[in-house]
Amino acid sequence: MTTVAVGSRAAQKQATRRRILDLAAQIIGEKGYYGFSLHDLAQRCGLTNGGLLYHFASKDSLLVAVLRDRDTKNAEAIMAEFGHDKAVYEDLDVLIKTLHAIAVRASRQPELVRLFAMLQGEALSPEHPAYSFFEDRDAALQAGFTAMVAPHVCDPQATACQLLAMLSGLEMIWLKANCSLDLVELWDRSLALLLPAPSSRD
Repeated sequence: MTTVAVGSRAAQKQATRRRILDLAAQIIGEKGYYGFSLHDLAQRCGLTNGGLLYHFASKDSLLVAVLRDRDTKNAEAIMAEFGHDKAVYEDLDVLIKTLHAIAVRASRQPELVRLFAMLQGEALSPEHPAYSFFEDRDAALQAGFTAMVAPHVCDPQATACQLLAMLSGLEMIWLKANCSLDLVELWDRSLALLLPAPSSRD
């Protein structure tokens, strides 16, 4: 087998996997984990059930793959703009711009926000296949936000909790309003209540 043929097959496999992940995210965002079936997904992807299971061994493994894929893309996009070094957040302007960018990105991806909102509610049960994923994710977000705001507030852990709860709540209100509200403006106004104004940092 030639190198070109091997490369073409690998690219095709990657493209199929990408299509499965994208369509699975769409269906789960509409119906929740319990409301979608592998058979339905396979049909939408133009695959047999066996063809789908070739790429993802089970419904549970597919769900976790979808969540990790979407979370990783979001984190990479933010880090590409502001960097991986938490020391940059010692500059309050950078911190506020980063938090603003998180809301901007969410506002451009209502289907992703809906997916996570739907699954976070379902995954409150320890029996849910995404329970451990969300436990780890929530802990990482809490630690990350705490480190980011630490140079600027008296109680970083409490402020981080408030920011995360506020973002989650605003996203839910936004979704219920069919995304007709200005999520970014609401988030920016809310940030002003919890963080010092840039001019007051000195």
